[in-house]
Amino acid sequence: MNECHRRKNFPDRNSEYLFYQTLVGAWPLTVERVQLYMEKAALESGQHTNWLQRNQEYEKALQNFISESLRDPQFTTDLEAFTGTLANAAAVNSLAQTLVKLTAPGVPDIYQGCELWDRSLVDPDNRRPVDFTSRQSLLEEAKSLSPEKIWERRAEGLPKLWLIQKTLHWRKSCHDFETLDYQPLFATPPRGDHVFAFVRGEKAIVVVPRFLLKLNGMWDQTTIKLPEGRWSDEFTGETFEDKVLLETLFRRFPVALLVQKDNP
Repeated sequence: MNECHRRKNFPDRNSEYLFYQTLVGAWPLTVERVQLYMEKAALESGQHTNWLQRNQEYEKALQNFISESLRDPQFTTDLEAFTGTLANAAAVNSLAQTLVKLTAPGVPDIYQGCELWDRSLVDPDNRRPVDFTSRQSLLEEAKSLSPEKIWERRAEGLPKLWLIQKTLHWRKSCHDFETLDYQPLFATPPRGDHVFAFVRGEKAIVVVPRFLLKLNGMWDQTTIKLPEGRWSDEFTGETFEDKVLLETLFRRFPVALLVQKDNP
């Protein structure tokens, strides 16, 4: 589709593939942002140009390829259709990674500005000012929203911000959190390999899905057996005991943080 935008076989196929990876991972992107990113990547790879010996012909061909491709409606329409098929799974993956990071052993590292979906590229792209006002506004709005409404506004990144706030609030209330034991928890077949879960002491259980595109929403009665006691989901407020169907656990919000009700 983009072959007509190449000049003298430039850019090379590795750079072209990186270009597509970047678009899929951070779309939507402006031409300028992609050009700056790809220029730095080309210079640092040292394959056709480098910081000390600039190959102007290659760099110009690369920049032209990027600009012409992103002005080609056939390509951008196809790109948007493809990234659209990944959007929901990508959002859930981000929530899963964030929840695990906040609850696994160790100190969670959250950069300012990464409280929402972060599509920043390398510097200088990742040095843009952070809109703290919008984040404060979203947090205030979230106080009166149900988990379903939070998830409906995923295009804004609200689920991630809300998850961080709720999880850190619980973590702060759990004074011995850092000393809690860490044990794996396994789901049953047939979709058990689509779940990652663990228990922190007798205080909390983290359950997140994985391989979502392959799963295609079909849990097929897969369950997870909870440790003894009553467990309340910090995100939905629902209480669970014993065996829980995964489709039930993730019905209102796509990840779960279960807190022991009988042992605060």
